Amino acid sequence: MSTHERIGFAALTIAAAMIGAALAGPYLPALADAAPPKQPAVMTAHKFVLVDANGAMRGTFDVTSTGVAQLALFDGQGKLRAGLGVDDQGAPGLGIFAPDGKVRAEIGVVGGNASMRLYDPDGRPAAGVGVTVDGIPSIGLLDKQGHVRATMDLDQDGQPTLRLSDDKAPLVGLGSRNAGESGLALIGRNGKSVAALTINQSGDPALTFYDANSNAIASMP
Repeated sequence: MSTHERIGFAALTIAAAMIGAALAGPYLPALADAAPPKQPAVMTAHKFVLVDANGAMRGTFDVTSTGVAQLALFDGQGKLRAGLGVDDQGAPGLGIFAPDGKVRAEIGVVGGNASMRLYDPDGRPAAGVGVTVDGIPSIGLLDKQGHVRATMDLDQDGQPTLRLSDDKAPLVGLGSRNAGESGLALIGRNGKSVAALTINQSGDPALTFYDANSNAIASMP
């Protein structure tokens, strides 16, 4: 049973700028012009700023110095709450933020890999879901130190595997196969199985023990 973890959450490219620039003064059309002003077909600018009725900034649309085209949305107190961006390499990302400014959720596509990451109230990654460019889905749970403690994924053939880890590496693996086989493996520090409980296609169980080189040293039956 493989102990290789395929989950990898790519960093998103959302960069929300806290812009304090004021809007330009209001434009007053000439009173002598009775005809309604024509709307320009195209508007070109480096930055757009949206304000509410009180003049407070509620949104910005611009391109950052790192080449991220972004839309940033703020609440009534001027705190960033959501951001949508696309970097100069074409990677899109969406970020949702708590009132204290800490990120709580990110969704993005980088290099063909789609991922969603959820954060705890302190802004630490806690859970993630991803689908690789090869179509392999996976789920990961992380502890407060950022260590992956549990993963579940499907391989290319749609066969599921659940892995449980300590703060360093997987120690337990549980999987099933399309042929009706299933197994539970205990994994040593070297990444190799030391014991496995399996059920074959006929429904017969077996318990096998292995040495450090993955050689079977005992089995029942």
